[in-house]
Amino acid sequence: MLALEAGYLRRSVAPSRAAQSYSAATLGLRAAYPLAPGAEVAVRTSYVAGTDFTGGGSAPFGIELGLSAGYGPGSGRFRVTGDYGFQRIDRHTDQNGTRLSVPIQSSVARLGLAVRF
Repeated sequence: MLALEAGYLRRSVAPSRAAQSYSAATLGLRAAYPLAPGAEVAVRTSYVAGTDFTGGGSAPFGIELGLSAGYGPGSGRFRVTGDYGFQRIDRHTDQNGTRLSVPIQSSVARLGLAVRF
């Protein structure tokens, strides 16, 4: 299965953390593949566009990458899932007339167990 995804993301950070809050639009593709009965894997990639930062700056390029897998044996009552997501936004700012590169990068891994009653 191949699907087109469009979305909007927003990251809010407490001022005491001294990090950038931002919002952006995303446009990408998702592909899911069945591996065996009850098992599948999916990959996705998105272009991050129109990024707006609270502290100023611009980002000509941003990307999100993801990989997920799931397995549910037999009746499908129990299901193990896992996914990994990576995001990088190439942010640039100006300080005293000098252009600075200050990229924002994050990665998140999750592992889960779903139980159906």
